[in-house]
Amino acid sequence: KSLHNKHQKVKKNIQKNTNTKKPTEKKHIFKEIKIKPTTYRLNKDAYIYDGVNGKKIDKWEKRTSFTTYIITDNDWIKITGYFVNRKWQKAKRDLWVKKEDTMPH
Repeated sequence: KSLHNKHQKVKKNIQKNTNTKKPTEKKHIFKEIKIKPTTYRLNKDAYIYDGVNGKKIDKWEKRTSFTTYIITDNDWIKITGYFVNRKWQKAKRDLWVKKEDTMPH
């Protein structure tokens, strides 16, 4: 066999391997539910996420208080505001916490 034919065969194998399809990820569809504005408190040190099932972006201390008016049907709470030196401030970005890490204030 010529060197050219060997090169073509290797090239075809590389193309086959790079064109493999990845299995599609199933996205969990969740429902946001509006509730009356409520204050919660963390029941332990807890991670804060950038979305439901999202990326960890911070860790808050136990007993940190926050407010919400949005929960989900899959046990997440959106942090709409929080307290700094007892003064409430509106959350400037999407912040989410797992419901299991919280308790009503």
